[in-house]
Amino acid sequence: MSMRNFTDPKDLVVAAMAQIEMHPETWDQATWKNDAGDCGTTYCLAGWMAQLDGQEWGSDEFLAGTDWSHVGDWACNVLAPSDKWATKIDRLFDADNTLDMLRAGVKAYLNNDDVLVAIERAKP
Repeated sequence: MSMRNFTDPKDLVVAAMAQIEMHPETWDQATWKNDAGDCGTTYCLAGWMAQLDGQEWGSDEFLAGTDWSHVGDWACNVLAPSDKWATKIDRLFDADNTLDMLRAGVKAYLNNDDVLVAIERAKP
Protein backbone atom coordinates (compact mmCIF):
# COMPACT_ATOMS: atom_id res chain seq x y z
CA MET A 1 0.00 0.00 0.00
CA SER A 2 1.58 3.26 -1.10
CA MET A 3 1.32 6.85 0.07
CA ARG A 4 -1.66 8.91 -1.09
CA ASN A 5 -1.26 12.54 0.00
CA PHE A 6 2.54 12.70 0.20
CA THR A 7 5.28 11.86 -2.28
CA ASP A 8 8.25 12.08 0.08
CA PRO A 9 8.21 9.94 3.24
CA LYS A 10 10.32 12.53 5.04
CA ASP A 11 7.60 15.13 4.50
CA LEU A 12 5.03 12.70 5.89
CA VAL A 13 6.94 11.92 9.10
CA VAL A 14 7.65 15.64 9.60
CA ALA A 15 3.93 16.40 9.24
CA ALA A 16 3.05 13.67 11.73
CA MET A 17 5.58 14.98 14.25
CA ALA A 18 4.30 18.53 13.74
CA GLN A 19 0.77 17.33 14.52
CA ILE A 20 2.00 15.59 17.67
CA GLU A 21 4.05 18.60 18.79
CA MET A 22 1.24 21.12 18.17
CA HIS A 23 -1.53 18.93 19.60
CA PRO A 24 0.00 16.49 22.11
CA GLU A 25 -3.47 15.68 23.43
CA THR A 26 -4.08 13.85 20.12
CA TRP A 27 -1.03 11.60 20.59
CA ASP A 28 -0.94 8.28 22.42
CA GLN A 29 2.08 6.21 21.47
CA ALA A 30 0.56 3.15 23.15
CA THR A 31 -2.34 2.90 20.68
CA TRP A 32 -2.39 2.86 16.89
CA LYS A 33 -5.79 4.56 16.86
CA ASN A 34 -8.17 5.20 19.74
CA ASP A 35 -11.58 6.71 19.00
CA ALA A 36 -12.42 6.82 22.71
CA GLY A 37 -9.62 9.09 23.90
CA ASP A 38 -10.32 11.73 26.53
CA CYS A 39 -9.84 14.48 23.94
CA GLY A 40 -11.25 12.66 20.91
CA THR A 41 -9.38 10.32 18.61
CA THR A 42 -5.71 9.79 19.41
CA TYR A 43 -2.99 8.14 17.33
CA CYS A 44 0.60 7.03 17.73
CA LEU A 45 3.26 8.25 15.29
CA ALA A 46 2.42 5.55 12.72
CA GLY A 47 -1.27 6.25 13.17
CA TRP A 48 -0.77 9.95 12.54
CA MET A 49 1.27 9.16 9.44
CA ALA A 50 -1.57 7.02 8.09
CA GLN A 51 -4.25 9.55 9.03
CA LEU A 52 -2.43 12.52 7.48
CA ASP A 53 -1.69 10.52 4.36
CA GLY A 54 -5.39 9.80 3.88
CA GLN A 55 -5.18 6.06 4.42
CA GLU A 56 -8.49 4.32 5.06
CA TRP A 57 -8.75 2.63 8.43
CA GLY A 58 -10.29 -0.85 8.54
CA SER A 59 -9.97 -1.16 12.32
CA ASP A 60 -7.95 0.42 15.11
CA GLU A 61 -4.80 -1.38 13.94
CA PHE A 62 -5.28 -2.19 10.27
CA LEU A 63 -5.60 -0.09 7.15
CA ALA A 64 -8.30 -1.11 4.69
CA GLY A 65 -7.28 -2.29 1.27
CA THR A 66 -6.62 -5.45 -0.61
CA ASP A 67 -3.95 -6.60 1.85
CA TRP A 68 -5.29 -5.07 5.09
CA SER A 69 -1.89 -3.80 6.14
CA HIS A 70 -1.10 -3.31 9.80
CA VAL A 71 -0.49 0.41 10.32
CA GLY A 72 2.94 -0.22 11.85
CA ASP A 73 4.02 -2.38 8.91
CA TRP A 74 2.71 0.22 6.47
CA ALA A 75 4.63 3.02 8.23
CA CYS A 76 7.85 0.97 8.27
CA ASN A 77 7.47 0.22 4.58
CA VAL A 78 6.87 3.90 3.79
CA LEU A 79 9.97 5.04 5.70
CA ALA A 80 12.20 2.09 4.83
CA PRO A 81 11.10 0.37 1.63
CA SER A 82 14.24 -1.78 1.66
CA ASP A 83 14.99 -4.28 4.40
CA LYS A 84 18.30 -2.52 5.10
CA TRP A 85 16.71 -0.01 7.50
CA ALA A 86 13.43 -1.68 8.43
CA THR A 87 14.67 -3.26 11.66
CA LYS A 88 15.86 0.11 12.91
CA ILE A 89 12.93 2.18 11.64
CA ASP A 90 10.34 0.03 13.40
CA ARG A 91 11.75 1.27 16.73
CA LEU A 92 10.07 4.62 15.95
CA PHE A 93 6.71 2.96 16.52
CA ASP A 94 7.33 1.29 19.89
CA ALA A 95 4.61 1.95 22.45
CA ASP A 96 7.08 3.01 25.15
CA ASN A 97 8.64 5.85 23.17
CA THR A 98 8.49 9.22 24.88
CA LEU A 99 8.13 12.41 22.90
CA ASP A 100 11.86 13.08 23.30
CA MET A 101 12.63 9.60 21.98
CA LEU A 102 10.41 10.24 18.94
CA ARG A 103 12.07 13.59 18.32
CA ALA A 104 15.51 11.98 18.41
CA GLY A 105 14.48 9.07 16.19
CA VAL A 106 12.80 11.24 13.58
CA LYS A 107 15.76 13.63 13.55
CA ALA A 108 18.10 10.69 12.99
CA TYR A 109 15.87 9.38 10.19
CA LEU A 110 15.81 12.77 8.48
CA ASN A 111 19.61 13.00 8.73
CA ASN A 112 20.13 9.41 7.53
CA ASP A 113 21.61 8.51 10.91
CA ASP A 114 21.00 5.43 13.02
CA VAL A 115 17.44 5.68 14.36
CA LEU A 116 17.88 2.91 16.89
CA VAL A 117 20.97 4.49 18.44
CA ALA A 118 19.31 7.92 18.57
CA ILE A 119 16.24 6.58 20.34
CA GLU A 120 18.30 4.59 22.82
CA ARG A 121 20.35 7.68 23.67
CA ALA A 122 17.18 9.70 24.26
CA LYS A 123 15.74 7.24 26.79
CA PRO A 124 14.91 8.90 30.11
